[in-house]
Amino acid sequence: MWLNHIVGGNILLTTAAIAGGACFGDNIGLISDTTIVSSGIQKVEVVRRIRHQGVWSALVLLSGIIVFTVVGFTMDLPSTVGDPAEAINSIPADVWTALAEKRESAVKLLEQVRSGVPLYMAIPLVIV
Repeated sequence: MWLNHIVGGNILLTTAAIAGGACFGDNIGLISDTTIVSSGIQKVEVVRRIRHQGVWSALVLLSGIIVFTVVGFTMDLPSTVGDPAEAINSIPADVWTALAEKRESAVKLLEQVRSGVPLYMAIPLVIV
């Protein structure tokens, strides 16, 4: 959301994309607690449910891609590319000091994002 604010994007479109991605991921994920619990309640094997639900999820994904593409072209959205490093560099020094005192891990995370996250960090996302 912060990057949407920086580039002047549409907050509703960004929120819809986040919610849609979360719902899609939760419904299709083999390790989703919702999928496992509902499969157990219905006495259906998780793999079988995923196989049948996958068709509907793929159709929803395809329709979402089409809708977001059409909306993206018709809403006259800015074509600004957000630079996380630039956004992080604009954080005031007193905020860095407060973060270092209260949440040192947040400072480390922001420094990692500023320097660029290595591609191998995406491996778990692809595997799961």
